[in-house]
Amino acid sequence: MINKSIEITPGMGVYKVFKHLKYKPWFALAEFIDNSIQSFLSKDGKYGTTRGICKVKIIYEPNNDFLSIEDNAFGISDSEHQRAFTAGIPPSDRSGLSEFGMGMKSASIWFSPYWTVTTQAIDSSLEYQYTFDLDEVEKTNGLLTPEIKDSISKKGYTKIELRRLHSKMVGKTIKKIKDHISSIYRCFLRTKKLEIIFNDEELKFEGPDILQAVEAWPEGNKTEVLEWKKPISFSVSNGASVRGFVGIRKKGSIPQAGFSLFRRNRLIEGSDDTKYKPKEIFKEGNSFQSQRIFGELHLEGFEVSHTKDEFKFGEYEEEFLHLLASQMDSYPLPITKQAIKYRVDKSSSSTVQKLLDLTKLGTDSIGTKMSEITNEIKNESKPQNFIEKFTNLISNENQNLVGIENKISISNYESNPESSLKNEAKYSFVLADISWNVIFGISELPDKGLYTLEYNDEESKRPDSKEKNIRILIYKDHPLIVRFCNENEQAFEILTSILITLSATEITMIASGLKTAHLYRKSFNELITSIISNIESA
Repeated sequence: MINKSIEITPGMGVYKVFKHLKYKPWFALAEFIDNSIQSFLSKDGKYGTTRGICKVKIIYEPNNDFLSIEDNAFGISDSEHQRAFTAGIPPSDRSGLSEFGMGMKSASIWFSPYWTVTTQAIDSSLEYQYTFDLDEVEKTNGLLTPEIKDSISKKGYTKIELRRLHSKMVGKTIKKIKDHISSIYRCFLRTKKLEIIFNDEELKFEGPDILQAVEAWPEGNKTEVLEWKKPISFSVSNGASVRGFVGIRKKGSIPQAGFSLFRRNRLIEGSDDTKYKPKEIFKEGNSFQSQRIFGELHLEGFEVSHTKDEFKFGEYEEEFLHLLASQMDSYPLPITKQAIKYRVDKSSSSTVQKLLDLTKLGTDSIGTKMSEITNEIKNESKPQNFIEKFTNLISNENQNLVGIENKISISNYESNPESSLKNEAKYSFVLADISWNVIFGISELPDKGLYTLEYNDEESKRPDSKEKNIRILIYKDHPLIVRFCNENEQAFEILTSILITLSATEITMIASGLKTAHLYRKSFNELITSIISNIESA
């Protein structure tokens, strides 16, 4: 047996810090994949061997606290061992994906204090296995001694096995890891230069469908259907270059819209549902831009973080965004203008019809309960009691709202530009000895939250009026509607009933003397938008 030792001491304190790096699990895994790709690209075709595809196999067993990454990237050459296991020694060629000399070490220790690396170079008959135990390595002052075996065949591979993992990745996290990894390496996956197998599943990346539509503004071209995708190419004053494309998604999605930023064909920022969405371009979180605009941009000349998950724009980000916005909004194909103006199925009321057809009001179940509560409030001085009772009503009566056959009559399926109301449903009911005449409408205004409430006349505003004529408008592209209600009849039915009850409650509270009742609606709109946006990005 051959005895070989290497010294890996930049100072053992450096290695202990790696555990506390702010990695996401997919970016930590990406460090291993980067090394595999770079090794493969630099060695494929040499040594008389061509493999064509870099294959990376990831096995994760949460019940066993075990993670392994194996590749066919021709192995670590004997001369590379010192650099591979020593933190902070970059490769001689820093133009590829392996750049800082930190990736394998930092990612491994972030996952686990105990791991092994087994490798055989394609031109060697020797197989090396290094075992890294953070506590033991510290005792030996950073000395690693491998086990060395003779191998009959020249395999050319590297396998990293991690045990005693710091934390488990379970449930939805596994899917997120797969989605992010495929997003990060989409360029290599598309060209068939890379194959990633995660627990026997081959990872693939599929981009969104591009919007095909005429120009959406009144004076625009209404005869030619255009594909809303345009190339981007410009240089920043620091010498950095930007190329790629920007487009509009056929189907809006708040978490999936946004930019993906690449360097050297590897995504740095904006993977899967964590897109790069500067407010200078995307505005607020529920804007049409934030739902529809996306793009892939390849940047060269900007520095990146040592964990390779963020670009370091410095003082040049403002210039970068200005140049980007100028190109994407120039004619032809002004992307932002189309994203704001375009409406899905604008000439048809099919989607809105479906939503309105679902608006059923359980007048008996809600009305009876609300009558009891509002009769009590007349003798109560604290509106909070009413709020508590209302909250209990909603939680206890939701089941009664499903399947009720009191269908609302549908009318006025014509656009109303002045009110931005596409369609309306009109209905009436009696609640707490008050006649309620309600217009329920579908709105296209994004800046008012999930719903708005307004009186239709001055008489309805009087506290003592026995007839209330009101209009409730619901924003049809609100993330709650898009995510949960468009394809779920019961969800929309329950939501509609809740909004009706909230509106009636607000007006009743105002009539009882609580002049600030509208603030509850404001808070509700803000909170529900924030909650759903967080769910989508989780």
